Amino acid sequence: LTFETAEEGMEAVKKQAYDIVISDYKLPGMDGLEFLRRVKEKRPNAFEVLITAYANCDLLKEAKELGVKDIIPKPFTSEDVETSLARIIENSA
Repeated sequence: LTFETAEEGMEAVKKQAYDIVISDYKLPGMDGLEFLRRVKEKRPNAFEVLITAYANCDLLKEAKELGVKDIIPKPFTSEDVETSLARIIENSA
């Protein structure tokens, strides 16, 4: 499922448990880290992935402290997403 805003995504997370949540960093309203922080409160067992073109040391540190499992830099391909998800699944086994 895809959503246009973080708020729409949060409504979905409140209604259904998701195993993996992928978010862009730049979102209308709140940023992707705040969105993932709120997801973690509702669904602490969900694996979280952040996509960003704005990676810097502070952002990476904050994402890792939050428990984000992977960060995919932009531009990215579907193979990058598949590789990230495979790595997360492998590391969780």
